[in-house]
Amino acid sequence: MALVNGSRSTILRQATSAWGLLNGVICVYKQPGISVGATHKILKNKICQDLNSMQRIPRQEVVQIQRVPKTKPIGEIHSINTEVDHEVIGEIDDGKGIIRIVKQKSFADHPLLVGPGYTWQDVKIANANKLGLESSGVMVLGINKGLFQAQLIDKNRWLKTYVVSGQFGKATDTFFHSGKVLEKAKFEKIQRFLIDRMLARSQASHQKLAFDVAGVRMDTERAYELASQGVVRAATESSPIIYSVKCIKFDLPHFDLEISTINETENYLCRFIHELGLKLHSVAVCTKIRCTKVGPFSSDLALLQKHWNLEYVLDNISKTSEILKNFNLFEREPMVGKV
Repeated sequence: MALVNGSRSTILRQATSAWGLLNGVICVYKQPGISVGATHKILKNKICQDLNSMQRIPRQEVVQIQRVPKTKPIGEIHSINTEVDHEVIGEIDDGKGIIRIVKQKSFADHPLLVGPGYTWQDVKIANANKLGLESSGVMVLGINKGLFQAQLIDKNRWLKTYVVSGQFGKATDTFFHSGKVLEKAKFEKIQRFLIDRMLARSQASHQKLAFDVAGVRMDTERAYELASQGVVRAATESSPIIYSVKCIKFDLPHFDLEISTINETENYLCRFIHELGLKLHSVAVCTKIRCTKVGPFSSDLALLQKHWNLEYVLDNISKTSEILKNFNLFEREPMVGKV
C-alpha cells in the first residue's frame, strides 16, 4: 500500500515513514450514541490496519554454516529456496560431507513470529474537547506527540459552538428525549419572540458572570479593555458560561438553538433546554446536540467516519498544523473568534 501525502507531495510506501508523520492534532466528526473511548478505539484500529498493510522494514539477513549430506556436486550454487527463503553462497567438501554456507533471512523478525507491526495500543490519542455519549459533531484530538498540543488547546478554553435541538411539551428524568417521561404540558401559546426574549436575558446574565469569574467589575476601565480585546474567558476551569445564544429555527413543538460556550457539558446543555421550557410556562426536552465549531476548527475540517484512514488523517494533521501556526498555545489567547 502506498499513501500520497498531498500537502508534502510525497508518496509513502514504508510504514515507518507514515508512522513518523503521525504526530499532531486532527479534527474528526463524532457520531451520536458512540462514547469517546469507543471513538478512539475505532480510529486507532483503522490507522493500524493501514499501517500494517504498508511495506515493513526488510527482514535482517544472517549467514549460517551447515553440514549437509554429500548429495550435490561441489561448487554448485543453489538459487533461492522459496520455502525456507535462503540462498547458498558457497560449499566446501571436507571428505565427511559438505559444509554449506547459507545466507537467509532471520526468523527473529518474521511477521508470523512478531505479529503485526502496529496495534491500537501503540497509537496514543487525547481529547482537546469532549463530547457526551448522545452528542455529535466536531471533536479535536491529539495523536502521539500531539497529546501536549491537545492539552494546551483544552487549557486555552476556546469557544465551542453547538446547535442544540429541543422539543416543547414533555419533560424527562434525563432532560434528553430518550429518558423516562415525567411530565407533559401545553406549548401552543409559545411564540418566537418569547423565546428570543428569554435567550437574551440568559445571555446577559452569563456575560456578567464571565467578568465575575475573571475577577473584574463591569464598571471599570479594566473591564472595557478586556471587552475590547474580544471574548472574556476564565483563566481556570469554572462553571459553564454562555457567550451567545440565539434561536435559529422555530417550528412548534421543535426548535433549534445556536449556543457559543465554554466549560459546558452534555448534561448542562440538556438542562438549559429544560429550564427554557419552564421559563416559558411549559416543559421541554433536548433532542439533539451537535458541536459545529471548536475555536478555529469547524465541521468543514472534521473527518467523517468513512474517512478515518491513514491517508486522510495525515492530510488533516497538515491542515490543522497550518491553522495552529496562527495561535500561541503557550499563552491564553484573549479571543479565538468574535461571537
